[in-house]
Amino acid sequence: MTSKSEKFRELLAKERCLQSQLSDCETAQSRMLKKAFKNLGLKLGNFGDVIFDQSYIKVIEYTDCAVRYCRNTGVKFETCEISFEDLLDPEVTE
Repeated sequence: MTSKSEKFRELLAKERCLQSQLSDCETAQSRMLKKAFKNLGLKLGNFGDVIFDQSYIKVIEYTDCAVRYCRNTGVKFETCEISFEDLLDPEVTE
């Protein structure tokens, strides 16, 4: 029979493993977005980058099927949305 402290240690170890997996997924997703936007001639940055350089965008949110981002057109700031399908389509990047 396992004690409560042993059960707690097992659950804690399982939680750490799941947090590590989640972190790995977020890192992979960030790299994928960075590479995909780079193929479109855009760089991911923070809002400060977007203000001073039109080649930068700031990702606002992403869903299961699209990415919303902010960009500077030189005249105004726009919020845009692109589907993952279009973002990763090689024909769109040409």
